[in-house]
Amino acid sequence: MTDSARPGTEVALPGESGVPDWKTFARSGEWRRAQAAASLTGADPDIVAALSSLSALQADVRARKYPAARRSLSAYEDALSELNTRAQGEAALLRSLAAPEVLTQRWARWRTEAARPTPASFRPSSARRTTTR
Repeated sequence: MTDSARPGTEVALPGESGVPDWKTFARSGEWRRAQAAASLTGADPDIVAALSSLSALQADVRARKYPAARRSLSAYEDALSELNTRAQGEAALLRSLAAPEVLTQRWARWRTEAARPTPASFRPSSARRTTTR
């Protein structure tokens, strides 16, 4: 719908929001943006909690705060189990994008190999890109 007073401007109708669905951001591994979109669109609080935990996990890994990242991973597992009781479709989507079992296995491997996690490790495999420069 356009505003007749100002040609070429768009006006949102009631119920229409310009905010993309959180799933769009989650599929590309943008957990912070997914969390913001979920909050703005009024998604289930458990979805927001799970996305918040993933966002914190990604930020903690980037900042090399590994104990905090481990706590964020535990919080994500808890939020995902709570979400599974009410919104199985969304829980399945999040589990397919960031499976807590896989993330936990990676932590165990990093501890035994003395390797450190990288932010790219916490992105969905479909969002990882290999670039050559």
